[in-house]
Amino acid sequence: MIKKLGFDEDTYTYLRGGKYTKPFSSDTEQVEDSIRDIISENSAVINGRNDELTALFTLINSEINNKIEENKNNAKRYSRTAEEIYNSGKVIDQNDYALIFASIARQLRIPTTCLYAMERNDLKAKVNGQKDTEILTKTFCECFYDNEWVLVDPQNGNVISNYDPNLFEVKSWNTTKEYVGYLRGFDMSNFAKNRIFGKGLTVKDMASLEKEKCKPAYFETCNKVFNKENEKVL
Repeated sequence: MIKKLGFDEDTYTYLRGGKYTKPFSSDTEQVEDSIRDIISENSAVINGRNDELTALFTLINSEINNKIEENKNNAKRYSRTAEEIYNSGKVIDQNDYALIFASIARQLRIPTTCLYAMERNDLKAKVNGQKDTEILTKTFCECFYDNEWVLVDPQNGNVISNYDPNLFEVKSWNTTKEYVGYLRGFDMSNFAKNRIFGKGLTVKDMASLEKEKCKPAYFETCNKVFNKENEKVL
């Protein structure tokens, strides 16, 4: 089970970055000015709650292009740093959004994690041997903001309070999906087996990690859902 984040130690810990999420902007004040400008220009939409987080999402999406669909077979999907992604001007995997978001948020002194999760139905399929060759992970961020930890979907701009990192719902357009968190870190470099040699995470590494972590996460989630259903019956 992934523990819920607390204060003190967790907020201090996640101000630091990993290999992929080192701060890359040399001018923090310029970033802060950009965030303030976005909040001011979009005051009708950004109404004061989670405003910096929403503005950061807006800033990232205004400066990089989504090239995910045409890069599904790109071998570099999990090996680029936040700086490399940002400088390229394009994301080639949804994980890229989380790396840039986490890097800049920490530079703004917002404690931020990377939370790796799978959509619940995909997790079930993975455990049952279906979709075995696909990488199904979606990366979220957790931010300590306004004295609470909130869940952020850096790809779509959702901010969710009072969430359970082990099983949570995310609304996007007209759909609602359940996600199961299976790993938390500064970024995925924490878990790359070849990181000692200075290499990035490979697609093969990512596939192996999913396979290793999905089974316990799935059964823990089954028990959680079962207990919830029993509570409803009672």
